[in-house]
Amino acid sequence: MTLGLTSTLSDLVQKAAEIELNIVQHKIDDKLRDAHKEGNINKQKSTVVNNLFSISKPNSSALRNYDAQESYDNYNDNI
Repeated sequence: MTLGLTSTLSDLVQKAAEIELNIVQHKIDDKLRDAHKEGNINKQKSTVVNNLFSISKPNSSALRNYDAQESYDNYNDNI
């Protein structure tokens, strides 16, 4: 709807209401977009932290094998 100097008051009020609704909808869309981005960032951080945790955990079976081999070597050295 095109408004001009000769537009009726009801047309002006209707146009103002449309603009206000568009602004409200735009704010809602922005909040949803921000929440989606934040959700993706949190997922990425969680994945990185989980990967780092997995990498930093020692392999307990490898440690047991190493200890057994070291004990065996020490025993043979003392004989």
